[in-house]
Amino acid sequence: MGLFCFPVKSLSLTSSPDANRLQMSRKSYHVLILFVLSLNLSAQIKDEVLETKSHVTWFEKHYFHSIGGTVLADYYIPPAVKIYFVHETNQGIDSTLYYLRNWGFNLASVTYDARLNLYDFSERMSVSFNIPVAFGFGTTEPGGACSVAFPLLLDFNYGNHSTYNNIDRIGLHAGAGYDMMLTPLFKTDKYREIDQFWGTPMARIGVKGPWKDNNCLVDLQMSLPQKYYDDTEHQEFKQRIHFKIVIGFLLGYD
Repeated sequence: MGLFCFPVKSLSLTSSPDANRLQMSRKSYHVLILFVLSLNLSAQIKDEVLETKSHVTWFEKHYFHSIGGTVLADYYIPPAVKIYFVHETNQGIDSTLYYLRNWGFNLASVTYDARLNLYDFSERMSVSFNIPVAFGFGTTEPGGACSVAFPLLLDFNYGNHSTYNNIDRIGLHAGAGYDMMLTPLFKTDKYREIDQFWGTPMARIGVKGPWKDNNCLVDLQMSLPQKYYDDTEHQEFKQRIHFKIVIGFLLGYD
């Protein structure tokens, strides 16, 4: 029995150096396991995203659109119309040429901008073909109301909304093309014979970015005015002018 009577010292595993090293190694092992699991999870999520995007068609990756409008920021001057005033003189019937200078102002307008990316240089740069169709509610003097604009533009896009995979917060776009307009859309009887379908070269520049919970845009559009010469008044004047500021929202793009 004396074999079991020697004194036994209490062992404290938490205070010994070996126990501390063992605990640290266990923590390191747990951290390593969590790191490996996170890598696997990230790879799995990435594979799922790539698999989802692999089913997106070419058109879905390259088609973008937005909707916007103007309030008291859409002004245009159609081309001058030649009018011959026929009158009788002592020498017989004579005619005098006049230029009917008309102008238009939309109180408000609605724009739908359809865009197709023609080429993506990278995830943040592209070149696109745009058709920002607009319907304006206003007046054309003399003789009508409302207008329809149908521009054809080639745009350069950078940053936000430039490509399908872009995630930048701010984006820029600039372009040029040809603006076609029908003004006025509704004519009075007096000027019903006047053809008001006209066009002019134009350019635009804009910025895109987040605002509250939406992706928004501000777009400045302006045509290149053309000079005319009035034979009767012997002076130059500018026509075919279109200026507007569009504020809108990007559709289908988070």
